[in-house]
Amino acid sequence: MVRKPITLSVDDTVETALEKGKKFGRSFLPVMEGDKLVGTLSNRDFSYALSQLLGGDEGLHGISIEINGDTKVTINRILEDIFKLGLQIQGLFTLKDPDSGVKRLTIQFEAKCFKRITSLIEEKGYKLIEVMKYKQ
Repeated sequence: MVRKPITLSVDDTVETALEKGKKFGRSFLPVMEGDKLVGTLSNRDFSYALSQLLGGDEGLHGISIEINGDTKVTINRILEDIFKLGLQIQGLFTLKDPDSGVKRLTIQFEAKCFKRITSLIEEKGYKLIEVMKYKQ
């Protein structure tokens, strides 16, 4: 039991929940509506949400590409090249490595031409950081 636990409001965003957990070193946060406990969020909930975000439940392939220079220009150029292949993008996000500061663009997709896509990325001179191939 904790006398004054760190809590979340039902109106708090996911970002707020993550920040509070990180700031206060908590892996479990009660969710309140006024003075009433209405639920909880735990690291397990965040892990499940992250798995969904990364397409783990949908069988999506993915690639992560290092972003150099102007982020907007680089992302735009990468997407133009990928759309030329007729790729149906299912997810797209960027991350920054906290240690090196290197930014990466992660693209998730369903594709029958996985090798063709990774070859195109390398041919265009982009640096593949990670390749996530869904195995059925």
